[in-house]
Amino acid sequence: RVPFMFKRAIDAVVDGAVPRSTSVGLMFAYGVSRAVYTFLQEGRYLLFTPVGQSALRRFTADAFAHVQSLDAMWLGGQSTGELSRG
Repeated sequence: RVPFMFKRAIDAVVDGAVPRSTSVGLMFAYGVSRAVYTFLQEGRYLLFTPVGQSALRRFTADAFAHVQSLDAMWLGGQSTGELSRG
């Protein structure tokens, strides 16, 4: 995948319409913008991973506590794993 900006920069240099330094500057700016984007994505993962893990832990603990609080006779009478026809 070659970005269109690279294509236009190379075409402009080959045609002689734009000085080489302008094209190199555009390519450098593109590289810097990609690096900043990657850095920000990693920062987002670093920030929100603990939040997601905490929410998942809390959900599973609540679900387990709910199942434990159900009546044992009712749980024994349920046919788990069976499709119901309704």
